[in-house]
Amino acid sequence: MKLLHNIPGLSAKVATLLLSVLTGFAGTAQTGVRTFDGTSALETVRGEHFASRNQQGAVVRVRKAGGGEVGANNGLYRVGVEATLLNRGGLTAGINNIFANEGEGGNAERVDYIVPGGFTVVAAAKEGFVVADGGSDHEAFCVAAITAIDNAGEPVAYSKTLTVGNNAYGPDAAGVLVRFADMGLASGAVVYGYSVMASDMAAMPVANWKNYPNNTDASQGGLDMLGVMGFYVVSDRVAPVARDVEVTAMGIQPVRVKGAGATDAGEIAFYTLVRVPGLAEGFLCYADGNNIVPASIGKRLTVAEMRTLTFCGAAAFAGDASFEYTATNDAGLMSNKAYGTVHVQPVQTTSMEPAVRVQQEGVKF
Repeated sequence: MKLLHNIPGLSAKVATLLLSVLTGFAGTAQTGVRTFDGTSALETVRGEHFASRNQQGAVVRVRKAGGGEVGANNGLYRVGVEATLLNRGGLTAGINNIFANEGEGGNAERVDYIVPGGFTVVAAAKEGFVVADGGSDHEAFCVAAITAIDNAGEPVAYSKTLTVGNNAYGPDAAGVLVRFADMGLASGAVVYGYSVMASDMAAMPVANWKNYPNNTDASQGGLDMLGVMGFYVVSDRVAPVARDVEVTAMGIQPVRVKGAGATDAGEIAFYTLVRVPGLAEGFLCYADGNNIVPASIGKRLTVAEMRTLTFCGAAAFAGDASFEYTATNDAGLMSNKAYGTVHVQPVQTTSMEPAVRVQQEGVKF
């Protein structure tokens, strides 16, 4: 296999990643990114970088020389320079034979791309991540999405482990787009990053360090991994962005939840209520023609119905009532989860007269 030189070069930010020209390493330049399904034509990965602003980035976990068996805190450490190369976001820097424990290589067990704040999958068949190989002879590898992290930010749960063979690259591609759907994830799932491993980790539980072989050679760990860590989307369409909203209500007086909505990324097809206030707090309702309908979890509201969304406080409740919702556009792309908060103020009474509840005529839209 051709070896990748660790040349920082001019690293393009992954926010505008264009994997059309891979140069700056030994061997024949390759072009394009191929979708993992093995049948898609080469396509450009467009400039959407969805990772959290608080992302940790790439962490390379390496077996120490003479470290013996790998345990949760035994024989592994985080490498500085290798992780720095992968975090540059460029196409001309990376690590030769990154997972090889024997011979020339990075001696790594796993590369984690961590997003502590989580990332909600919008379109599982159109989003994922790119693994790019700088050599001319492209190598197989394993990948899995991180589905849970602990308080220290360490991955503790994964999707299924997927093996990507060397034939997945295609004749002219140096990168593979692994979609979330390829790993069995659906739209709406929350992931906290992903892990890349040697091909000898096929069908092995990723979270247990004892499953990692200590004799991986270049035939199984020869990926010359480039610094293109991040999440990407293959689509000209983008998901809408739902807005958080806050309103104030006085006691049981109904209040319209104004401001709930989303930025226009295509026509909004519907809104979905993900969470509604508890009965002790009050309830949400909306107008369906001339009828007033209580809103429930999972209910899809049209744009017109969303504009009538109203909160009615429960008797004697004071405090914050909250709900959550998403927006889906006409391309089927779902927004982030937005939060609604209703600050319910208690009705003030005086010592001169008792509190009087005014008879309401009903909720008016």
